[in-house]
Amino acid sequence: MKNSTIVVLLLALATVSACTHAGSVKVKAAYDIYSNYEDKVPGRWAFSSNGSDFVTDDVEMDSFICSAHSYPLDAKQAFETSALQTFTNLVEEIDLVKNPISAAKLTASGFKGQVIVNSKDMKADIGFIPGFFMATAKSNVDLTATMQVIGPSGQLMGTTTSDHGKAKSPAGLACEGGADAISDASSEAIQRILGRLGERFSSSDRVRFSSSGRVR
Repeated sequence: MKNSTIVVLLLALATVSACTHAGSVKVKAAYDIYSNYEDKVPGRWAFSSNGSDFVTDDVEMDSFICSAHSYPLDAKQAFETSALQTFTNLVEEIDLVKNPISAAKLTASGFKGQVIVNSKDMKADIGFIPGFFMATAKSNVDLTATMQVIGPSGQLMGTTTSDHGKAKSPAGLACEGGADAISDASSEAIQRILGRLGERFSSSDRVRFSSSGRVR
């Protein structure tokens, strides 16, 4: 009886009308960041971010169940907002700028330096685990991002890092729960990757010396 119920459920989920499910990726800044220093990075800093590489029209499907459905993912705004909130907590003063400022103009603009955080690559998948009454959606999202830190004398730091997030959610009667799993996994990946970048920035001797008027 149990096996028959699961088979019926699988067939129902597999044959339900195709649909597009887009979730909302939550802003998830990284606040609990380890640093070699107790105080914030001194001075006023310019900040810019671009998350355009964290967008896809259709997340990769990793199962037959709900395979007729598509799951677009747009984590651009969540990444950019989370990045700004993360670095706001790491420096004394921060200004969001639309476009990067050249090193030569930083001092004239009143900045100690500039932080540029950009998306680079994203891999995301969604799968569905059959259950007795309802399937479970599971998602894995891998993100790669870059960070440049520029002072009046030029680049102070350039780094690339990757991290991942994973989440599960009830699939729902029409596979709509897959969007929630993808969104939650994306938010977790964003927080993890910004934590890595924030730690490197806040712990950098070179950044600290530059903000004090010296470069080591």
